Amino acid sequence: MRDAWVEIDLGGPATFDVIRLREQIVLGQRVESFAIEVDSGGEFREVFRGSTIGPRRLVRIPATTASRVRVRILQSIACPTLAEIGIFKHAE
Repeated sequence: MRDAWVEIDLGGPATFDVIRLREQIVLGQRVESFAIEVDSGGEFREVFRGSTIGPRRLVRIPATTASRVRVRILQSIACPTLAEIGIFKHAE
């Protein structure tokens, strides 16, 4: 399967630097590659590209302010199943 995505509307600008992803691992690890994109001005831009997600993947990015976040599954061995997407600002 190629290029499935989910978009999260944050309801307005929010600053974050960690995205937590989890696959529905009871169905097996399926995601082979993914990208994270943010919308901070009406247009999405990629801020991270990675390989597997598995039971839990923490993606750290430079502090970013955006109103929407999109997780794109670029390649998977079967229909991708995400159990969780979390967006956080790491305490300093």
